[in-house]
Amino acid sequence: MPRYIKYFLTVAVFVLGISIGTYLGIEKEIKPKNIEKEIIPVQDVVIRNVQGNSNESSSAEIIETIVEETKLSPYAKMIIEKKYNRCGHTTVDVQNIPLELVNMTEIDIMQKYPDWEIRSFSSNEVSLFREIEANCNDHFVLKEKDGFLAVYNNISEDIQSLKEITDIAVANLPSGDLETLQEGIPVYGKDALANLIEDFST
Repeated sequence: MPRYIKYFLTVAVFVLGISIGTYLGIEKEIKPKNIEKEIIPVQDVVIRNVQGNSNESSSAEIIETIVEETKLSPYAKMIIEKKYNRCGHTTVDVQNIPLELVNMTEIDIMQKYPDWEIRSFSSNEVSLFREIEANCNDHFVLKEKDGFLAVYNNISEDIQSLKEITDIAVANLPSGDLETLQEGIPVYGKDALANLIEDFST
């Protein structure tokens, strides 16, 4: 075989090899980039979107409904907590809710009692709290009024309100007791008040 034919075949095989190798290399690079994506029918996409939106709106509606529709039942309890800053005492009173509060929401209660803090609220219970710049209702002062022993609520150092006038005349009391009554005798607690009034009556 002539030498030029050998050269020609050698070059042809070489070029053919390079061409095939290049083609295979390019195909490998192209294939990963063209990974087939999962084909989702348009109908499924629409259904999924509708379901997603309906679930979100349902949740929002449920939450909103719970907030708006929580109302006090006729059998609910009302807890009234007062902290008296003058004496430092706290009183807690639990009672049935007034009929006028039945079916009220938390917002309704906030509007009706603007000076109170709502500690808790549910259909069965509402708890209200307030701080008061006064003594609690267990502070009293005994004084003389119109010749008789009188009981005052000791609201603060400067404020007393008349609670009752007893039928005990102070004219027959010792002079020391009369002077003390002129200044006022502070008493704490209903039991202590009852005992002191009994002492003055004997």
